[in-house]
Amino acid sequence: MATMHATTMVGGHARPAWAGPVIIQDNQPGMMPISAANPRAVHGIIVPVSTKGRPSAPSPLSGFGTGKAMGTDKGHMMALELGGPDISENISPQSSRWQQSGGWRAIETNALHVAMQWMGIWSTYDPASGIPAPSVAGYFRVGPSDETDPTNGEPAYYIGSITRVVIVGPPRIYTVPAERYRQTIVFQIEPGQVWWDGRKVLEDTVMY
Repeated sequence: MATMHATTMVGGHARPAWAGPVIIQDNQPGMMPISAANPRAVHGIIVPVSTKGRPSAPSPLSGFGTGKAMGTDKGHMMALELGGPDISENISPQSSRWQQSGGWRAIETNALHVAMQWMGIWSTYDPASGIPAPSVAGYFRVGPSDETDPTNGEPAYYIGSITRVVIVGPPRIYTVPAERYRQTIVFQIEPGQVWWDGRKVLEDTVMY
């Protein structure tokens, strides 16, 4: 599986060392760089940051056009406000209203609030400033279905999770708490509907 490690976030600012990179993977074994398609998985520690003044997002790596005629936007699979990278490998075509104010936006907002609650902070950070290491953070994972709309390249659905992790610093970055203290939220989402499960589930049952 081709894999890349993205070390930047909104505005090209570096992700803090304690958070490590965002990892992007596809399903093309032995290929490098990532193949020209929707990524199969995007995951990394959430870094809550302000996205004020952000530029227009890059085009999807898949090469599908976006805009009013297609009914899709350039959707970040790991949102910029979660510390995701502003690169084509992190972009997939997403239904416009669903991405801007619908179910996908709800997932991003919920993920941000959960991560901030675990970190014990009340506002997002300036990505250009030094971002202090928390003792606890959220690890975000998401992956689209193999099935896509042949007309616009939009994935039929996404499956993801957010796991509470303990920050231990480089080089290991983080560890997952023992089972009795583990908390994972899983979601499955597609245009028009969303499933969000806030119950505690065991790590080996999480789908991503």
